[in-house]
Amino acid sequence: MTSTPLVFVDTETTSLHPGHRRPWEIAMIRRHNGATTTCILQIIDVDIADADPHSLNVGRFWERHVRYRDPAKYAGADREPAPLFEFDAAQQVAEFTAGAHFVGVNPAFDADVLERMLRRNRLMPNWDYHLIDVPAMALGMLHAHAEMQLIEDAPELPYRSYELSKLCGVNPPDEDEQHTAYGDARWVERWYDAIVASEPSEVPLPHIGKYLTRQQHQRVVEILSDDNAVRDDTGRIHTWALELHRIFGIKRCLCGKVLTAPSPGCEWHAEVAKKASR
Repeated sequence: MTSTPLVFVDTETTSLHPGHRRPWEIAMIRRHNGATTTCILQIIDVDIADADPHSLNVGRFWERHVRYRDPAKYAGADREPAPLFEFDAAQQVAEFTAGAHFVGVNPAFDADVLERMLRRNRLMPNWDYHLIDVPAMALGMLHAHAEMQLIEDAPELPYRSYELSKLCGVNPPDEDEQHTAYGDARWVERWYDAIVASEPSEVPLPHIGKYLTRQQHQRVVEILSDDNAVRDDTGRIHTWALELHRIFGIKRCLCGKVLTAPSPGCEWHAEVAKKASR
């Protein structure tokens, strides 16, 4: 648990052009000292004079914006955004993000959009200038896993965020949530947690092994359980495999079975020893 607030953020905008884009939907999930607060906004008076039609269509602006949608066709969402004028939205964003680290998929984009909105309304941003980009974190983690041979290959550039997310075991937003501010902010939160808040292994591992997650530890055990991988042509276990056994605290019976927890032996080994003594 960090003492610094985290804000998982996403914005839907009228354009990608820095001088023209305006946020029309904003979602922020603030996490601090074990408490989580959510803020979802739509800007009632958003300026669409210089909007890019493609950007509007990607976010389903005409279908979802509170001012322009057709009430007879709008199906609603699990969490409806609060409709606010931009001045009021800017004040709420300034308060909600004060002192926080932004976490997002390309959070520099969202931070720029929100900073411009605040300054248009004579406010200044007060979030931490260190932005946390989850895909960059994922790339680093996956390359480290490839180096440790916990996965076969590291992803290559250029990457697609959805594919990168899947490689981390996190499903991207479903079709209804894609390109909605809240759906994407929740995806960012899940993805971040999968990288930095993974459940540690329950197996006591000395040295570097104690930093492995359960999934990583299981992958090490799988490698050490593959006789074709750990034995040479004479049937002896390679020295690197024996060293991994020592480092990770993994026991292996003389029969070849890998034990993932301290044990005086196993039924299989006992049977082998019994037959050998006859």
